[in-house]
Amino acid sequence: MEFTRTILPGLIWIAVAMLVMLVRRITHRAGMPPSRARLLLGGIWVVGLIAVFAAVPGPARDTLVGSARAFARPVLVAVIFVALLMGVRRPLERWSRRRYQFHLIFAGLGFAGLIAVILAIPPPTDGGSDIRPDLLTFTGIILGAAVTLASTTLVANAMAGFMLRVIRGFNFGDHLRVGEYFGKVSERGIFHIEIQTESSDLVTLPNVYLVQNPVTVIGSPDPDGTGSCTWISADVSLGYDVDRLKVTELLKEAANEAELEVPWVRIMELGDFSVTYRLTAKLPDVKGPEAQNAKRILTAPAQLRAEMMDALHEGDVEIVSPTFMNTRAFPEDKQFMWKPEWAGTPVAPVAADEVDPDVFAKADKVEQIDLEREELSSEIEAV
Repeated sequence: MEFTRTILPGLIWIAVAMLVMLVRRITHRAGMPPSRARLLLGGIWVVGLIAVFAAVPGPARDTLVGSARAFARPVLVAVIFVALLMGVRRPLERWSRRRYQFHLIFAGLGFAGLIAVILAIPPPTDGGSDIRPDLLTFTGIILGAAVTLASTTLVANAMAGFMLRVIRGFNFGDHLRVGEYFGKVSERGIFHIEIQTESSDLVTLPNVYLVQNPVTVIGSPDPDGTGSCTWISADVSLGYDVDRLKVTELLKEAANEAELEVPWVRIMELGDFSVTYRLTAKLPDVKGPEAQNAKRILTAPAQLRAEMMDALHEGDVEIVSPTFMNTRAFPEDKQFMWKPEWAGTPVAPVAADEVDPDVFAKADKVEQIDLEREELSSEIEAV
């Protein structure tokens, strides 16, 4: 009797578990499709549960039947919610354009399923205490403790990510400057973003860091209404003995040589020994995978400064400020600026784009995929 009551059901359960492991290995080696393998294993588990239930003696079986009836409704609700989550997973992944939306909606559905299972527990029929309010209170305490303990890390980054999603300040493929970091957006998550720097390194920044620091997005709508642009600036300090109109003309010529548009010059500071000029010019067509000047965002500032130096030297303007001192003796007509080794010989132009085209490989690929996804979504909505 003791063997039939306790040992036999346990042996049957162990035999079923071993059979499941054996069938799983056989189906894996035979190359059976995963859907059929899961269906076969599920059938074996159901048959095993029926066999164990049949091996249980009569009184114990009646107790199990009573317990099963008591918890049939919450178990059924749990099975329905699990089936619902498995059914909406694929459509939800296709509908949500970002991983952030998918995780948020999926977590909300899971929490709603947990509340539904608790509410589906039947009230006691023998006049005992109802455990549903206690379970709801316990769930609320656990959730509140999790929010309280993780508010400075996970929850804070999640809320910051939600804030960034609402603001929509930048997208995949945009060039960002946040604090001391500069790069192209290659990934966005619920807790972080990833940028690919000019050295092709991948840097992960928490969303809280982006909320607490100013985010500069390189590129804005072009004032002329076509495409996007950014403005490149460079400073130079010159002496008071140099005509400011001549400096303005030379700096604008430097901007034109650097293939920049709409140059303009401002006087930023009147120092004790020198005047600080700032040259600003427009670099057009900088955003998007098909942008002609997307790669020049890295090279344009250096090229502009090189052209400024060449233009000022060719115009006989010394960049060395009047505070410069040298203990060596030089003739009075000596000018401190570079001259070609052979006077009158033109210098070969330097290539403007010296950046590896694959420096933002991952960010460019993500940007292209994101644009294709939006195009496909638009076509699906149109259909």
